[in-house]
Amino acid sequence: MPESESIHESQIDAGRALGMNYLQVFRYVIFKPAMATMFPALSSLFITLMLGSSILSAISTPELTSVAYNITAYYYRHFEVFLFISGVYLAFSLLFSLVFKYIEVRFLWDEGPRTPAAILTNILADTLVEKAHI
Repeated sequence: MPESESIHESQIDAGRALGMNYLQVFRYVIFKPAMATMFPALSSLFITLMLGSSILSAISTPELTSVAYNITAYYYRHFEVFLFISGVYLAFSLLFSLVFKYIEVRFLWDEGPRTPAAILTNILADTLVEKAHI
């Protein structure tokens, strides 16, 4: 894992010198910086995988696109059905984006507000600014 290779042995020795046991050194010195580096890429990969495949069927939700094709074949209302389906996919992606951003801020950042209300306010403001620039 390249992220864990970026941790120098001197950092591990410094953690041990501070009196940390091996589990604490792994948690605070190795794992937390590695996850802070990897987590944004992993979360965007998960959202891309969710949107690009039928991952929703794994949680017992029928795949929306195939259901949309069945509905349009019966009612001949293509625009309305696919507009609704795109709204559902947008809602899923925004929901997962907010969840991953909350996890990232809550567990991987060391600065800033730590209360859930302050974190969610900052996340929503950042998300709205990011979506406005797209």
